[in-house]
Amino acid sequence: MNENTKKALQILQEKNASLVLVKGEDIVIFEKESVKNLVNLCDSSKDFYGYSAALKTLGRASAFLLVNLEVSECYAKNLLKLAVHVLDRGDIVWQAENTAESFSDLADNIKNEEAFETFEEAVIRSGNSVIALQDIRRSLSAM
Repeated sequence: MNENTKKALQILQEKNASLVLVKGEDIVIFEKESVKNLVNLCDSSKDFYGYSAALKTLGRASAFLLVNLEVSECYAKNLLKLAVHVLDRGDIVWQAENTAESFSDLADNIKNEEAFETFEEAVIRSGNSVIALQDIRRSLSAM
C-alpha cells in the first residue's frame, strides 16, 4: 500500500467518510453517496490520474468510475468480487478488508451501523441488481 492510500485509509476511518481520494497534499473527502460523487468527479475537469482512493464499499459501478478517473490504487473496506475484475482490467492496485459475491452477502457479514450507498441499499432492498441500476439511473438523471 503506497503512502497516498495509507493516508486515504486513515482519513476514511477518522472522518467516517464514504470516499477519500489522495495525491500528495491534495485530498478530496466525501461523507456519503460515493457512487454519485464519483460520477460528479468524472464529469469535472479535474485530473485524478495517479490518485489513491479509500472507500467503505466498492461495487462494480464504483470500480468502473475509479478506472475512468484513472486512480492508481484503492482500498475498500467492503469489496464485491465483480469489482475485482474491473479493477484488474484497469490496472488499479487494490486491497480489501472484506470481499463478497453480492451486496446481500456483504450485508450479512458486516455491522449493521455501516452505511451502504444508494446503489448498494437498492440491491439489498430489492434483491435485484437490475432494479437497483434503474434506481441509480433515475437518481442520476434527476441531478
